[in-house]
Amino acid sequence: MAASPSLQIALRRALNRLYDSVELRRNPLVDFLQLRERPNPAEALRMLLESEIQSLSEGPGAPATSKNHRYYQVLFHRYIQRFTQQEVAAQLGIGARHLRREQDAAIEYLADRLRQRHGLAGALEGETNETVAVDSAASYGDIDTELEHLASSIDERSCELGVVLEECTLLARALAAQRHVQVQIFLEEPYLVAVSQPILKQAILNLLAMTIRAVDSGTVYVGVCPQGSVVALTLTPQPAPHHAPQPITWDQHTLSITRRMALAFRGKVEASGPDRPAVLALTLPLADRVRVLAIEDNQDTLDLWQRYLRDSPFHLVPLRNPHDVLAEIERLQPDLIVLDIMLPEVDGWELLGRLREHRLGKTLPVVVCSVLPQRDLALSLGANGFLPKPATREQFLGVLQHLYAVAGRR
Repeated sequence: MAASPSLQIALRRALNRLYDSVELRRNPLVDFLQLRERPNPAEALRMLLESEIQSLSEGPGAPATSKNHRYYQVLFHRYIQRFTQQEVAAQLGIGARHLRREQDAAIEYLADRLRQRHGLAGALEGETNETVAVDSAASYGDIDTELEHLASSIDERSCELGVVLEECTLLARALAAQRHVQVQIFLEEPYLVAVSQPILKQAILNLLAMTIRAVDSGTVYVGVCPQGSVVALTLTPQPAPHHAPQPITWDQHTLSITRRMALAFRGKVEASGPDRPAVLALTLPLADRVRVLAIEDNQDTLDLWQRYLRDSPFHLVPLRNPHDVLAEIERLQPDLIVLDIMLPEVDGWELLGRLREHRLGKTLPVVVCSVLPQRDLALSLGANGFLPKPATREQFLGVLQHLYAVAGRR
């Protein structure tokens, strides 16, 4: 018997958030694998999944036709090493579409191994059925499966809210014109939200279309307001002055689907009742900004790296004067450091030595980025990663994501 779809969904969610302890602790696999009583359930689940993936490996001399070893390579590079789909596809010599099929097959295979080796037969079916019954919509399982599949194929876990709002407004322009409705957005500053762009786009489009349909010959006001670690997006339909306001009944099916989408990124959707002024509200988690101190004297390179990190969780803080690095570490307390070697007055090798002797720099992940082909030297002197110049966006983001994930496991 193959593993249930709900087991595969839970496994896919755990693999996608393998280094997110909060999400792992909430995953149903923690209970069904009887890990809840462990001192650190999230770490226990992470180690178990890593061990199960490692058990598929057949070593360096494994034949190319070995299914187990092929699945090991896909799962190891994609989820343990946190490489992007493009990087894994290039490493395995296959296309991105082929990799997605292999990735789905590998997760299904791993879920079946978990079912057999840990006695999970039927464990998750009851929970899924109960959830569907509560939601009174049998299609929710399909929606969750689709969302998990979409999330697994997306490498970007954050996006600029304003950019997505602009796209949604353009897409809804024809619908708004048909109903003689204008859309006005009030956004005072850019907000990076911890939501994959395609999922957020569909959620906002659903709410925007609902709000446009709720008013005839009027205006939809879209407001954005930060509230601590979240940001609230409100959509308010307002009829034209010569139109009397009418009671609004929201499309409950679309509203329910959008609520399920919001749950995928720990957000929520609220809708006003018929006896209150009409408003829809979408609450979004703000992305944690990972501080990256870039010690680089070339402004063009710094500008390029800034563009690379746009719409990502990483926030680049440039530092062109290497003499200020220790003071800047004290002030900023960065999560990662990108270090150039060819610096004026003091070279990067000397600076790397100073960092490793400093109380705050001893354990900071450092990526050496240089035109010099000195990867082995950089690693031997204490660097955690090396990037040749010029680096592509995929290379630059990939090494930052990998080192940040590894640092989070310590």
